[in-house]
Amino acid sequence: MSTPRFTPRLRLALFLPTLIALLVAMPLIWVLARSLLRQSAEEHLGGTLAVIEHGLSESLDRSPREIDRRVRELASQAAARITLVSADGVVLADSESSRAQLATMDNHSTRPEILGAAANGYGSAVRRSATLDRDVLYVARRIDRDSGPGLYLRLAEPFAASETLRRRLALCVLLSSVAALIAMGVISLWLDRELFKPLRRLAVGASRLVEGDFDSRVDVPRSEETGALARTLNQLAERVQNQVERAAAQRERLQLISDSMPDGILVTDRMTRVLSVNPALRRLFKVSGEVEGRSVRDLTGIPKIEKALNKALKKGTSRHLEVEAPGPRRRTLSVTCSALQDRTGGIVSIRDVSEFLLLGQIRRDLVANVSHELKTPLTAIRGCTETLLDSALEDPETSRLFSERILQQCARLQALLDDLLTLSRLERDDEERELQRVDLKRVVQEAAEVLETSVRNHEVDLVLALDDVVLDGGDYEALAELCLNLIDNAIKYNRAGGRVDIGLSQTGGWGELEVSDTGRGIPRAAIPRIFERFYRVDRGRSRSEGGTGLGLSIVKHAVERHGGTVAVESTLGRGSTFRVLLPINPPGPE
Repeated sequence: MSTPRFTPRLRLALFLPTLIALLVAMPLIWVLARSLLRQSAEEHLGGTLAVIEHGLSESLDRSPREIDRRVRELASQAAARITLVSADGVVLADSESSRAQLATMDNHSTRPEILGAAANGYGSAVRRSATLDRDVLYVARRIDRDSGPGLYLRLAEPFAASETLRRRLALCVLLSSVAALIAMGVISLWLDRELFKPLRRLAVGASRLVEGDFDSRVDVPRSEETGALARTLNQLAERVQNQVERAAAQRERLQLISDSMPDGILVTDRMTRVLSVNPALRRLFKVSGEVEGRSVRDLTGIPKIEKALNKALKKGTSRHLEVEAPGPRRRTLSVTCSALQDRTGGIVSIRDVSEFLLLGQIRRDLVANVSHELKTPLTAIRGCTETLLDSALEDPETSRLFSERILQQCARLQALLDDLLTLSRLERDDEERELQRVDLKRVVQEAAEVLETSVRNHEVDLVLALDDVVLDGGDYEALAELCLNLIDNAIKYNRAGGRVDIGLSQTGGWGELEVSDTGRGIPRAAIPRIFERFYRVDRGRSRSEGGTGLGLSIVKHAVERHGGTVAVESTLGRGSTFRVLLPINPPGPE
């Protein structure tokens, strides 16, 4: 930051008028003093001339010698040179010339002062005297006489005294000017210390405010005026700092809100040029790098959004639409385009509703599948009940047969409801579940014990190869359901005399559960769908075995609940192998 400086022009602005006045006054005084001094000398000689005329008037009719003596006498008294000139310009007497010199003197009829006296009765002139070799002031007066021709009385006084006074006056003015300049210099130093330096510090403080340093404060000078300005500047800085801090806090809160929003937010100017986007929108459209200045069409790749935003800006309203996003995976986006209140820009809110639509479809499919699954046992129960009510109650064997069928269908309904409740519990991510240390080996053993009867009925061999695997945090019920469903499927869909191998081991931070059977296997095309709800590879056999079509869906959700993975390998006619990987330290609920 450069230090603010006050230019010499600002400093000279305080003293320039005085300096100009001095520079103008000195020549004026030098020029005008000469005329003023001449005027003063003329007035003095004019008055003296009147007195001398009066003193000489009685001697004008006397002899030239008497006139000459009287002229010299009066000149001595007046301390001035007196010359008496005839009407035709001949010098009759001169106080500084002898009688012999008078005869050689020039005719004075053309002298300016004589010409002026001849024309107006009085004349004056300043010129260099050839006789005295210096500047002389001449004044002449015409003397009219009744006894003879007129005469001219002239007084002459050297102008040196006036010039000396003039030079002294100029010297006084010069000395006064020097004193004024020195005073101005002292005042300048005082102003620099008392005014310019405090103002410079204030300017530095203001510059810091401009650059955003709102913590800085300026020192308060002793001067009342600059001190008041410094206090005002400090108050302004404090107020601006508070406002900036509040604005920054509010902007930070808005930024945090925008960054944490799941919806993509896009802000534009009135020309629909992008100003900013939030992280959700970058993830939604895989945007990287600088976005400012780009068009909405270029950023999203969806022209409909830009068209809707233009209409919203034009009308000052909001517009809502759903669009399909380009890309390999089909996505449905819910878009809201709104204009700012002053129409200086717009905001676009974009939400990916593909999962919501998918969940809606899944719910509809679930209702349809559950209705279909419930219809068969309910129809069977109703048919058996109607048969019993018609006539079979009287026949014990028939009554027993239909009652067993009703009980069988009720058990099927119970199994279906149990699986639905289990699946619902596993899908509830917001459910608080108690995590505990789970001995996975014990869970597998307990599942095998529960299914001993099924093993005997299906005539298969169950072989266990279990290592000690303990999960530091797990959902015991979900893991029990996982093991029961995998082992139960391996038993039910096996062949008579077949074999089920269950292996449990630990590798690194993972526990691996492997369930293999020697059944008919799963077709390759069906493998991607076997974890869907109510999906059956062989619907007829699944129902005859009492399956609900939800077992593998429960397995998938239980594995995902623990942050694990499940994979399937199957060969038609040779059997299937399900391999589950579970972390020893499963992630807790969010």
